[in-house]
Amino acid sequence: MKNKSLVSILLPIIVIVFGGVLLVALGWLAYAGISAIIESLFYQNVPQSMPQGTVRNISVLLFCMVILAILQTKIHNLVKAMLLVGPLTMVIIATTLQFYTNVWIFIGLILVEVIVSGFIIYRLKKPWFFYVSLVFSTVLGLLYAWPR
Repeated sequence: MKNKSLVSILLPIIVIVFGGVLLVALGWLAYAGISAIIESLFYQNVPQSMPQGTVRNISVLLFCMVILAILQTKIHNLVKAMLLVGPLTMVIIATTLQFYTNVWIFIGLILVEVIVSGFIIYRLKKPWFFYVSLVFSTVLGLLYAWPR
């Protein structure tokens, strides 16, 4: 009986961590691809003049829409929790990079994002591994974008 309960706890965590890392990489590649396309189309002569902040903020809005769309689907909850890691992490990264010079602002905003996300998970009565997804996304996003 203990092995079954241990597997029922570890399996979702493993799926969320490994699948989430893969999805974060895909999210980053999508952002990099969009950025490269915009740069090559509109900023060929001076690529440094491309407004990365604007592209990043629009990407975050798109990722937020993806989050809401994922929550509305009828796929298995574990798959939903795994799919949320990519967009949630990209939102954390974008918030950190947007307010890179003022640590207290981005920490406050990330706390608001985590609290709102946790509240949504709670209100929708999602299983415990959605919280794992939220915590993992936050830690991964901060590890990637924390000011050095």
